[in-house]
Amino acid sequence: MSQILQDSWTPNGRTLEQSKEIIIKSAKAFDLWGIIKIDRIGGNANENYSITTKKWDFVIKIVIEYPKENVEQEANYIQELFNNNFPVIPYIKLKSWKHVYEYKNTITVALKKVKWYHPEQSKNNISEIAVNFWKLHSISTNNSNTRKHWLDYNYLQESLKIIKNKFPKEYPIFLNIYESFK
Repeated sequence: MSQILQDSWTPNGRTLEQSKEIIIKSAKAFDLWGIIKIDRIGGNANENYSITTKKWDFVIKIVIEYPKENVEQEANYIQELFNNNFPVIPYIKLKSWKHVYEYKNTITVALKKVKWYHPEQSKNNISEIAVNFWKLHSISTNNSNTRKHWLDYNYLQESLKIIKNKFPKEYPIFLNIYESFK
């Protein structure tokens, strides 16, 4: 391991060595061997780390704000979206087929790192986002636990009001796509 957390930053009251131990144990649990480099990356509700291995790049999140049950539910939703061909990155599964690892009362998840860019606010991008947003509501939630937000029946109608106020120029695009899915 050539470069592993060489700065002096100590997140959430843990020492650098404690965070390093959690990351390395988590990487092994997720079967991510051959760590070459670990870098702290942004995050508000989690400590996020970019992990470079000999084969792949990954992100390990040390979950701070949410209980394990919420993280497991989120992982299941993301997996369901991925299975329905949505452009999301699912969490990596452990050998037990679960997505969440716990070590010393600390919850971690892992996902494959992809190149990301902030999309421009073009008509095509807005249309693509709107289409995916409306398709999202066609996914059956019969086998899912209840979640009170984007799966709520009235969420689309309420969202249109917000879009109209915040993005008046783009609103007709969203409205046309919404109307086409009725």
